[in-house]
Order: sequence, then structure tokens, then C-alpha cells
Amino acid sequence: PVPPAVRAARAALLGNKEWQKFNLMSVFGSSPAIRQQLELTVLTNDTRRRRTTVDRWLLCGSLGTRQARKMALEYKDRLVPLAAVAALLSRREMVEGQGGDETVAPDVDGAAFAFVQLERTGLPVHINGWFETASDALVWPRASGDANPTLSGELLLLPGAQWNEALMASAVEAYVDLLQTLPEVLRGDLAAMYRFWPTGAAVEDCFR
Repeated sequence: PVPPAVRAARAALLGNKEWQKFNLMSVFGSSPAIRQQLELTVLTNDTRRRRTTVDRWLLCGSLGTRQARKMALEYKDRLVPLAAVAALLSRREMVEGQGGDETVAPDVDGAAFAFVQLERTGLPVHINGWFETASDALVWPRASGDANPTLSGELLLLPGAQWNEALMASAVEAYVDLLQTLPEVLRGDLAAMYRFWPTGAAVEDCFR
């Protein structure tokens, strides 16, 4: 079944006013796709070690693009064509009473999220989206060629693998946006920028 945390997150997103406006406008085909980029700073306090870690992330997302938009309109109020990628740009560690220098962040072992972490991707970024899951893993076409396995939970009639593939195409668009934004954010630091390009040998088969 769909994990309770995922179910709660989906319910909250479906109640979001911005999504409701988008969905209402989409019924009439007048709402443009939304593509956004933002920088996010995350502070983590380790009180035992009296240390604070400051991580700087770049997030790029898309809402309502490509085939995922069409499928979301077909299954109105059940799916959200939302996908995003996140890259860890830098990390600064500070000890209480002392300063700290911003350094290149450690490499990220990329994972796919559907509001909770699901599986490794092998990409240098994280991917999050309204993906469909089965047994805490993403639903993909079966090796036998059956491209439309059904979902667990309340969406038994929805072709989960087809939806995930469509949503992943939107995630690819967000990834491209991220790569195009990096030169400005990293001020032309080529070595830092190339850290976020996918390396074919490291990427899991489902995400190539």
C-alpha cells in the first residue's frame, strides 16, 4: 500500500491553493506550465558537537509539462505533474564561537524521492516527484514488456509505469534547467559545474 507519509503529503499538496488554481485553469487549457529555480540554504545544528553545517542547494522544478500534464488532466485531482531536482552546491561547517569557510560540498549519491526517499539513481543530484510506488520502490515497465502494471493502493486502475516515465521526462527538463542555471550560480567555475553532469557508468539503468 501507499505509505501513510506519502498519502499525507499528497493530500496536503492537493489542497494547495496554487495547485487548485493551476488545475482549474488547466481544465480550460489556459494554464501555462510552471518552471522555477531557487536557491535554498539548510542549517543543521549538532548541539552535542557544538557544530553547525550550512548547506546551499539549487532546486529546479517543473509543474505541468509534457505528457505528465495530459495524464494529470485525465486523472484530475489524483495526480500532480510535479517533478524537481536538487544539487548540493556548497557546504560550510562552523564550530560554536568560531567561523567557518565555505567549501565544495561532498558528492551526492543521488536518490529518487516520492516525498520520502525510495531508491538510488546514481545521478549527482536528487530527484523528487509525484511518482507512483509499489513496495516502497518506483513502478517501472516490467522486463517482460508489460508497460502498464497497475498500482497498489487507491489508484489500482492507473498505469503507474506509464505515469512515472512521463513524470521522469519532466524531471529531465528540470535537470536541464539546473545545468543551464549553474554557470550563473557558480560564477563560471567549470570544475564545480561538471560535478553535476551525469556519468553514464554510474547511473542506474532505470534512470538512463
